[in-house]
Amino acid sequence: MPGKRRSLVNFHSFRRWFSSRMEQAGVPGEMISAIVGHKRSSITLDVYSEGPHMRAARRAIAKLKLPPLDGSPIRDEMTLRPRAHPR
Repeated sequence: MPGKRRSLVNFHSFRRWFSSRMEQAGVPGEMISAIVGHKRSSITLDVYSEGPHMRAARRAIAKLKLPPLDGSPIRDEMTLRPRAHPR
């Protein structure tokens, strides 16, 4: 963007967008974690499981609606966000 030092879109902003939209599409958290490469919730899944089938991951990703490529604004619905823990 003109006048901006750097883009507001980067790897991490896309990853946050992707994870949020997958959750909003009803994809289970374990599947989202497996797709984005995060540790999953238990040693059983992290150490012993081979992970979900690629076919299941493709079905999960197919639920995602990508933003328009023509630059038109994205109209997001309101989302719920848990409160941050006090430090």
